[in-house]
Amino acid sequence: MSIRGYYVPEKWRVYWTIRSACLMAYSSMKPGQLVNCIPGVQAMSLKRNFLETWQQAYGEAAFGFIPRSYLLPQQYWLWRGHLLASLSPADAKWVLKANIHRGKGVAVVPQHQALSQALMHTRDPASISSHSNTDDGTTYHNILVQQYLQPQLVVAGRSSYLRLWLLVTSVSPLRAYLFKGGFAIFGKQKGSSSNVSTAAAAAANSASGNASSSSSTDDLIVNLWIQDREKSPIWSLQQLEQYLDKHPEIVLPLPAAEQQQRRTFADAWSDMQRSASLVLAAALPAMRQAAANASAPPQGTFEYFGLDFVLDAHLRPWMLEVNAIPSMSRRKKGACVGGKATANCQLNSAQAGGNSSSATGDSSGGNSSSSSTRFDVAAADDFDEQKE
Repeated sequence: MSIRGYYVPEKWRVYWTIRSACLMAYSSMKPGQLVNCIPGVQAMSLKRNFLETWQQAYGEAAFGFIPRSYLLPQQYWLWRGHLLASLSPADAKWVLKANIHRGKGVAVVPQHQALSQALMHTRDPASISSHSNTDDGTTYHNILVQQYLQPQLVVAGRSSYLRLWLLVTSVSPLRAYLFKGGFAIFGKQKGSSSNVSTAAAAAANSASGNASSSSSTDDLIVNLWIQDREKSPIWSLQQLEQYLDKHPEIVLPLPAAEQQQRRTFADAWSDMQRSASLVLAAALPAMRQAAANASAPPQGTFEYFGLDFVLDAHLRPWMLEVNAIPSMSRRKKGACVGGKATANCQLNSAQAGGNSSSATGDSSGGNSSSSSTRFDVAAADDFDEQKE
């Protein structure tokens, strides 16, 4: 649970740390030891790579599993062509995403505004990466534009997104396990508490980093990191399933072409399993190649991921992103970092079906022994700050 200590392998059996330290541990590992990083997972865990991986593997069919998206600036004119061909209305909502983590740098805006801001330049170091620079040296603020999914499922006047946990223990052969748990994170109460799916549902796992965004677009945002846990309810997936069983009327029937039947949570779960399999299959060649190049120890690596989905009004899940080093806890609003921590800065475990972790205790997804947590525990604050 530290960013240092890989050079004393005799002191640990499972090493859980940030990626840079994890990769350095390979050369010091002995048989039977495990580290929590698999080379090449950036093919699905980085925003831009996530979209490229889906597109390269499945082409247009990818948009049956993820919201329609386009890379910026490379696919700007392809996006414009889609808008014209589909007769997309000027007030349709789109999501602009910058290369910033934890939902920051994301704005939900009308289509006309998205068009004017898509190729906006930036000087903000936080959003600059090698992926956002072009051959002529221009740096763009946004790295992709994504269709805002609507109508979404709204429960008791609140929109939400789902966080699922995926554990990968091997890439050759591929072995992965989707935890039958996770949780639903709800946003702000939207006026009436009527249990009706509406087009005003929130954009999942998003937070506006754009000062020009209006307060109305802020209401379209659900963000794990900026919401106060005590004011923002979190349900386990079991709780959500039970609620949907009691209130099937909040799920809209499928269109006539799809037999007008109402889907159940079991249908959604089956689709989320399929999406998890598809993204792994798409990223697998990159992971295997990277593992070979990095000389990763056979059977010595594992990694767990946070898969984020949003449910539409028909209870169809859409994968938003794959998070590496996913946080399994939440801070109270106004919490501080590192050595400034006080009683008001405590990490609060999310109600994730019994799934929780802390910087100084055992973590699900791996067997952290007490010996592995004794080294450089103070550095675990840096580790926590890299979580998604």
